[in-house]
Amino acid sequence: MRVQGLIVTAPQEVDRQQFQLGDPDPNTVVVRVTACGLCTWEQRVYRGAKATYPFWGGHELCGIVEHVGAGVSAAVKPGDLVAAALMDRCRSCRWCWTGLDNHCSYTHPRRPDHLPAGPRGLSTHMVLRPEKLVPLDPSLGLRRGALLEPLACVLRAIRRSGLKAGNLAVVIGMGTLGLLHAEALRAMGVEVVGCEPDAPDGLSLDVVKDAGGADAVFCTRGGAASIGAAVKACARGGTVVLFQSIPGCGSVALDANDIHYREIAVIGSIGQRMEDLWQAKMMVELNPALLDALNVELVPHDSPKEAFDRSLDHSVNRVLVTFD
Repeated sequence: MRVQGLIVTAPQEVDRQQFQLGDPDPNTVVVRVTACGLCTWEQRVYRGAKATYPFWGGHELCGIVEHVGAGVSAAVKPGDLVAAALMDRCRSCRWCWTGLDNHCSYTHPRRPDHLPAGPRGLSTHMVLRPEKLVPLDPSLGLRRGALLEPLACVLRAIRRSGLKAGNLAVVIGMGTLGLLHAEALRAMGVEVVGCEPDAPDGLSLDVVKDAGGADAVFCTRGGAASIGAAVKACARGGTVVLFQSIPGCGSVALDANDIHYREIAVIGSIGQRMEDLWQAKMMVELNPALLDALNVELVPHDSPKEAFDRSLDHSVNRVLVTFD
């Protein structure tokens, strides 16, 4: 099976390349990719901040089912719009068995095909196991379909926080993932205060102070400084969720006594589980406007450098490379 993929070959360099994949077996599904997002991972490699070349990126995608193997029993058929979770989940290791399939021991397996490393969603076609697919209402379209994966990551963080309707949350960093946090929380009936880590008034917002602090604070950007500010903004018994990573050294100085006496929980959240992707599907099908707060640009795959360059523009929340 011949496909075309977008490969980052060096800093600021990306090419369209042809690859020959093995023929799909009876237990797989062939998906024609319609759109794939360029997230922080792809941007870091393209900028040269994460020098892993050649790199075949792309894991936020949706597409159309073209072929279903004879051994597939899942309820997918040719013509279906689907979102895909490209993370490998063995379903037999300790983490999969305990509900942490986002930590599967085989998330990054060594592939024997000697093709460029990466999730490979920036491709005209993919051959996938059916359990990686989530069928979507066709009315959602390719924009919303490709954004389900980052929304699923956000929903995992919200689930970890334990927030309920009527609670107060602060979201630090109103970039792409911060906006998704805010929109999803509001859809769940949570009051949201969003701020940038470098805003003049920081987290000393009247609504937070008057409420005695936030029930949860989500750190989506701002590094170590935002984590310390998040602890201070928490109410007694509140939770700080570390959604961001800190490139390089992740050491953070926190007041242990403050955390102890006010019973603040500091937790992490990474990736998404399959149930989070299904929750994202249901949430967006019930509320299609939830993702409309994002500034999304579509760039055809035959203009790969334009797509990657536009993804570095902070005024654009997400560039979707289209293969339709």
